Parts: sequence; C-alpha cells; structure tokens
Amino acid sequence: MDYCHEMGVTIITAREIHKRGIEAIFLSADIDGFDIAVAPGTAGPSPGGLTSYQGLEAVWQIGQHPLSRGMDIMEVAPPFDVQDITSSLAAGLVLHYLGAVKTRLKKENM
Repeated sequence: MDYCHEMGVTIITAREIHKRGIEAIFLSADIDGFDIAVAPGTAGPSPGGLTSYQGLEAVWQIGQHPLSRGMDIMEVAPPFDVQDITSSLAAGLVLHYLGAVKTRLKKENM
C-alpha cells in the first residue's frame, strides 16, 4: 500500500465500492485469460481460457455500459507470439471496445 501511495496510485477497496457504488468502469483485459490457441504470445499461456469470440463479446458488452470509461490490454509478449496471433487478438479487443463505445455514445446523443 505504501508503494502505491508513493507512486500516486489511487486504490479503491471493495468496502468503498459497497458504500459509494460504482462511478466508472475501467476494463483491464489480461491476455493470460485467453486460451493458448488464440493467445500464445504471453508469459503464462494455458489451455482452457476464453475463446477469441468470448473475449470480443465481453469487451463489446462492457464498452456498451454507460459507466464504461476506458480499457487496457495486459500481458501481450510479442517475442513469444506465433504469427502475431496474440497481437491481432489484442488489437481486435481494443477495436471492439472502441466500436462499442462509439455505438453507445451515438445512441445517447440521438
């Protein structure tokens, strides 16, 4: 905790969320959560993870939520990638999120 405070990281505990509610959603998509077949380029590839479709759909749904404010991608390791499969998935996740946000904002402004 001390290190986080020294680095200027804001920590919001589960207790605070229960008391105040959720003001915003920030999605951090961890490539390690995907199946090795769709994301071999990561430090911890494993079988049985999400399919690319499941990840793309989840990102789309989260991007559609009115409290969604941003996203990032973690754990892509290009030196371990095979034919840029993981990098392509990461780019697709970002594009799906941006498309979902654009669609949501367009609907909100109608």
